[in-house]
Amino acid sequence: MAKTAIPIEIQEQVKQSVEKYNSANRANYQVTFKGKYCYLSRMDNRKTIEADVMLRAAKELGLPVNLFNQAPTVETKIGRLEWTGDMGKWGFAVFKYSRETYDADEWMFPGSDLLDGTIEGAMKAGHKIYP
Repeated sequence: MAKTAIPIEIQEQVKQSVEKYNSANRANYQVTFKGKYCYLSRMDNRKTIEADVMLRAAKELGLPVNLFNQAPTVETKIGRLEWTGDMGKWGFAVFKYSRETYDADEWMFPGSDLLDGTIEGAMKAGHKIYP
């Protein structure tokens, strides 16, 4: 396992892979980097009960409803990828909301069979882990 930070060139390759995947799959994955880790999350527009209540109240009060028509964007943390020195062999730790931590030892979750050491495999698994 690599102990050093992810090189800038690799970070750029990862960002390009994410953009390509997002484009092809109408997804909105994002990555951030810290040291040897690449954090994968997905931004989703989700209609919430609160948004529905605000929309109804705006309509009843005669306020412009276009302010409330947008569903709020919610970040879903998927996992943490660990740089091993090889673009095709990333380590993966799933984000566990029950403990608010990343767990590299957890492998019993939907989509784990899609993890193949690649960034794309992690994004495919992300749709199953947290649909």
